[in-house]
Amino acid sequence: LEFVNPSPVYPRIAERRKWEGTTLLKVRVDRQGNLVDIWVHKSSGHRILDREALRTVKKWQFSPGKLAGVAMESEITVPVDFILTNK
Repeated sequence: LEFVNPSPVYPRIAERRKWEGTTLLKVRVDRQGNLVDIWVHKSSGHRILDREALRTVKKWQFSPGKLAGVAMESEITVPVDFILTNK
């Protein structure tokens, strides 16, 4: 399955202050592909960007992890990049 998950919205205050960074999230997904837990593994350095990363990824759809073709609960790292196009 291929999902089209939404991108985060760049918070206006972060954009005005030219804050950039990558938030690394840890996501635990159950055998049905449902998000079980999510947390910030490594901060972007800006709490507002980390909050937007969490808010966005909580809406995403996931495929379950598989081992030898059998669906299983898994934990993945999801990077969420905040990069300004107009600096």
